[in-house]
Formats: sequence, structure tokens, C-alpha cells
Amino acid sequence: MNTILSPELLAGLAKLLVAVIGLILTVALPILSARLYRWTDIKIEEKHQKALHEAIATWSYSAVTRGIQPASKQAYDDMLIYLRQSVPDALRVLGPSAEVLMRLAGRYLVQAKE
Repeated sequence: MNTILSPELLAGLAKLLVAVIGLILTVALPILSARLYRWTDIKIEEKHQKALHEAIATWSYSAVTRGIQPASKQAYDDMLIYLRQSVPDALRVLGPSAEVLMRLAGRYLVQAKE
């Protein structure tokens, strides 16, 4: 009995299916990997931002108890030493400027004094 799906036809369909799957993966994998990279990169950046904020807040409470004057060179140098010791990865990844660090410190120093 002859069937519509002969072995030759099935072999041809299998090759076509493999080719289509290969094409889909060739197109889909770079798109998916780019999205995954952006998502994980965002998560990593968020982790470092949180660590930096927490370290500055901790330093601020300590600075208030030690009587360090805000917006002074001594305050900035002291904070930078503390941040380099406690969150060096966050400083390296985020690369905040001195101005950004001082604004953050100012915000947390105000909260620490309350």
C-alpha cells in the first residue's frame, strides 16, 4: 500500500524542518541574548547603585557623630576613603563624579542630622 508520505518525502520534510529551526535560532538567539544582557546589566547597575547609596548613608551617620563638616574637602576625602574600602566595585562600575558623590552625601547628611 502506497502512502502519501513516502520515506523520501519524510526525509525532505525533516531536512526542511531542521533548516527552518536553524534559521529561527539564528535570528532569535542574538535578539534574546541582547535582551538578556540589557536586563542583567540593569540588575547589576541597580545592585551597585543600592550599595553606593547604602554606603554613603552609613558614612553620613558616622560623619555626623564624628562632627565632620559637610561640603568640606575633609568630608569628601573621608567619604571617598570609606567608599573605596566598602564599595569599590560600585565606584568602578558606576564611576560617579565628585559632584554626584557630594550631592548624595549632602542628602544623606541632612537625613542623618534629623
